[in-house]
Amino acid sequence: MSFISERLIAFNKPLLPDMVQLKYRGMAENAFRYFRGACHQFYQDLEQVEDFPASSNVWICGDLYLENYGSFKADNKLVYFDLNNFDQAILVPAL
Repeated sequence: MSFISERLIAFNKPLLPDMVQLKYRGMAENAFRYFRGACHQFYQDLEQVEDFPASSNVWICGDLYLENYGSFKADNKLVYFDLNNFDQAILVPAL
């Protein structure tokens, strides 16, 4: 088994087995769906980069599609239209 496969299996191990199988079937359909399901590997690799340029942090999202945008009311009582699904998002330095 390849190192990438081992990382994918280890990441999904604590999840519900039936849901993981659905995820794997979806990931096998095409490259787009594979990369949506494996974006955590990109984040893990990004963590290892030592000489990132200093800059402000921005959100990046590995699962970005139209349904993950929407309006919401923030703690400051203002309504925003922005990314609303952060389960596949991470703060990284802007380049």
